Amino acid sequence: MPICPIEYSEFGDTTNRVCRTGCLSGTYADSSLRTCVATCSATPALYSYTSGNLCVAECPNGLYADNSSRSCTSDCPNGTFADNSTYKC
Repeated sequence: MPICPIEYSEFGDTTNRVCRTGCLSGTYADSSLRTCVATCSATPALYSYTSGNLCVAECPNGLYADNSSRSCTSDCPNGTFADNSTYKC
């Protein structure tokens, strides 16, 4: 298995791995693991950001971190509110 540069992710099966930029739709680049994951890590707290398929520690402007779905969202789920000081739901 190759060691890919930080801006690349490892793709492919166990016998044929290659380094490529970006992740497939529905997966997110986790830079700490240097691989694509279906769900971003809860420890450390990472959130999926669909534009670019990335796991991010902080959501971009205008989006809020939703702990229940581990994603960046413009609308917080029912029963939660958008905190404009922390940018979390």
